[in-house]
Formats: sequence, structure tokens, C-alpha cells
Amino acid sequence: MLAVVVLSLLSTITYGQFSIKEIISLSEGDTEKFEINTMSAGYIFYELLDEDCCEGIRMTKGNGAQTRYITYYSKFFDDLSHINYQTGVVSEMSKIYKELGDLGFELTNREESEGNYVKDYSRDKEYVSIYIKNDWIVLGYYKSN
Repeated sequence: MLAVVVLSLLSTITYGQFSIKEIISLSEGDTEKFEINTMSAGYIFYELLDEDCCEGIRMTKGNGAQTRYITYYSKFFDDLSHINYQTGVVSEMSKIYKELGDLGFELTNREESEGNYVKDYSRDKEYVSIYIKNDWIVLGYYKSN
């Protein structure tokens, strides 16, 4: 079963980029499945997070402008789980925006905050927040109960 999940996850990963569908799939597992699936996509361990507000594991791939990070938070403030994807590859944004629309996510907020361009999307009880600053993008996904 795990092999099928890994193969289906890897079927659409391009050069380390994760699609929104893949990020959602990663959020539905646990830290062990997350680590296995991201390692299968070429990511390596970066750090464990253990703070009052957040606990999780961060993986990384690439270097310089091509660096990507993906983090699985088993605890993220009040959310049960949260996936955070960071990339310096700005060209990924057009694919992300298109996929959000194709999956039925609607733009609910757009603003500038502390020098970041912030966009929030929602679909039922699922939420995606995107923060863009110059050449760095942070995408957060979570699902509420």
C-alpha cells in the first residue's frame, strides 16, 4: 500500500516541486509517511522542530536559488497538522495558482503585510496561505476539523 502511495505521489512531482494535491496527500499521513514520501522525491532531512507552538520535521532539496523546504507540522498552533512548502523558484507560482483554481480553492484575501504579498485561499474546511517576498515563496496548507 505504501509503495502505491509513493508511486502516485512521485508521478507528478517535477524537479522537487510539490503540487497542491501532493501537499494535501502529505498532510493526511503522519511524520513517518511524510519523511518516506519526501525522501522518495529526493529530499533529505534538514531539522526537527520542537517548540511550544510547533512540532514537526523539515526536509530540504537543492541549493542556492533552487533550494526547497517542505515541513510537516504534527502540531502547529491550534491546527492538528500543517504542511509548509518553501521555494525560491518563483516560476512555480503560475502552476500553483492554476492548480488551486482547478481544485476549487477560492481566493479569500489578498494584502500586503510587512513587505510580503499575502494570498489566502479556501475550499470547504481546507486553507492555503501564500506569502511572497521578492524571490521567496512560502505556502502553508491546513485542514480544520
